[in-house]
Amino acid sequence: MNDKLTSVFVKEQRHYSKTELRSLFECDEDKCRKIIRKLKEQGVVKPYIPDKDKDEIPELSEDDYEIGDNVSDDEIGYIFRFVGVVSLFDTVIKIFPKYISESDEDKLSSALKQIIKVLIKYNSKYSELKLYTESDGNIGINKLPLMIYFLNDYFEKGIYTNDISVLEVNGEGEIIWERTINDTFALISNNKPYYPEMITRRRKTNDFDFFRRLHAAIVSECSDELDKSGLTELFDFEKAEITDETISELGDAEFLLNRIEKELNIQFNTRKQILLKAMYTYIANNVYGKDDDAVHFFGTNSFHTVWEKVCSYVFDNQLQKKLKDIEVPYRKIADGFNSSDTLLGIIDKPDWAVLDNNGNIQEIIKASDTLIPDCVFIKDDIFVILDAKYYRIKIENGKIKGQPGIGDITKQHLYELVYREFLVKHGFDTNKVRNCFLVPVEQNEITDISIAEFKPISVPLKLHPVQVKGIPAKPLFDKYLKGKKYTITDLKLG
Repeated sequence: MNDKLTSVFVKEQRHYSKTELRSLFECDEDKCRKIIRKLKEQGVVKPYIPDKDKDEIPELSEDDYEIGDNVSDDEIGYIFRFVGVVSLFDTVIKIFPKYISESDEDKLSSALKQIIKVLIKYNSKYSELKLYTESDGNIGINKLPLMIYFLNDYFEKGIYTNDISVLEVNGEGEIIWERTINDTFALISNNKPYYPEMITRRRKTNDFDFFRRLHAAIVSECSDELDKSGLTELFDFEKAEITDETISELGDAEFLLNRIEKELNIQFNTRKQILLKAMYTYIANNVYGKDDDAVHFFGTNSFHTVWEKVCSYVFDNQLQKKLKDIEVPYRKIADGFNSSDTLLGIIDKPDWAVLDNNGNIQEIIKASDTLIPDCVFIKDDIFVILDAKYYRIKIENGKIKGQPGIGDITKQHLYELVYREFLVKHGFDTNKVRNCFLVPVEQNEITDISIAEFKPISVPLKLHPVQVKGIPAKPLFDKYLKGKKYTITDLKLG
């Protein structure tokens, strides 16, 4: 890392001109072009031609990024399609989600710090870390997720340990009777032997174990590098200076990798297996994959997926719950339903008819895919269907912007329709079905944003309109990190 670091905040989905990026990155034209090229290669930024009549970027599909050959460089702007942190050259770019207003650095740091914690927990569950990168046809390593893994693992579980067996006289460990009988003398009383000295065994951490030292060296190096990047506070780590011994002092790469391979063959503890594999990747990269122009990043191009999974968890998704474990008004499972089915499993799948040459149906084949709501749960006699939408809805001057499309609304109506048979047969009051979009907001309270409905479907089929609720992202993420839940009362669905 260079001594001089440029650290900047940028907003996901906001349009930036090349002039703005040059100013933010504090660099000349040539370096700015290199940074943008690297960010484009990793999918962090996308080129975009802004609409001069609009002050914000709409929700875009990949097709919206297509740029013709006759567009000048000055006409092209860039938007960040990423949430997290990117480090390249001597520049650290911190990208915060689109629903957060641009503000002072303290507020943005606090918000992004929480989001980083969410991503760390999310990635530990869904394993969506991107460790490898491609630049100019060369495969490299994205070292930042590895560094975060080492530090997070160390602060949660401590240093790598291998115990050694220590024999003692009259110690507190288990008695080794064979050694006690063979190596000590006995006192005889009433024809029974008594041993005043007993050989015992206890397990002791080997402070000089090779892999303990190697792990300490890697953690210390990661902590030092993160600190030099100015990211220690953002990732909410303490400085981990646990050894002065360096990795190279323990051996060259070939020797270290060989030792790790041998250790992997004798270790069956899951945590040790994962840790040793991470150490192998880190050391192999340090030797073979060094690149001063490398891009290192931690975050996601799919924050909408994170939002969906977090909402699903915090609102206690019951899609995978079996019918036998659900309290239904009629107290028993109706004919035509299997008690071992789940709330997801009872959603029917499309039929595909196989036709003969005369157009007659020979066979009906069920499709493998079907409608899948984000979250369904039952509380008392209320049936709730939730769909997490990572949108930034604005209603101004009689116009609505950034809202989910017609396909999202009709699909939400269909979710209610596919559950109708289940609800009727099990005694639910269909008037108590609640259908809702969940979108992230900055406020501290759950708010009503709008009600969406496509009447050509909802009216004749007597389906409920879709309530649109603004869900405070900060409290939601806090509950996710603490393993807590929202209740149906909190949602105020009416």
